[in-house]
Amino acid sequence: VMGAFAVNLNYIDVYVMFGAGIVGYVLHRFGFPLAPMVLAVILGPLADENLRRALLTFEDKGLLFVLSRPIGTILILIVLYTFYDGIFRRGKEPKK
Repeated sequence: VMGAFAVNLNYIDVYVMFGAGIVGYVLHRFGFPLAPMVLAVILGPLADENLRRALLTFEDKGLLFVLSRPIGTILILIVLYTFYDGIFRRGKEPKK
């Protein structure tokens, strides 16, 4: 608490520290893995910037333009499989 307050001499930093601690405890309690969370925090801004760039580049084209290309179709299928696998396989794993 002292370290969080000492950085900027601001109580908001202490509240953010407590909030992050509570979120971290809840995620740990429900068994969320740490590595994907760290990767999301690091790669999130980069992915957001490139998504904005792609949307500006192809603003007059639709989803059918992406699906008309073989690489686009493969990437869409990989994304859909990843979501399917993450949603439906999570409940079928044996508990340890």
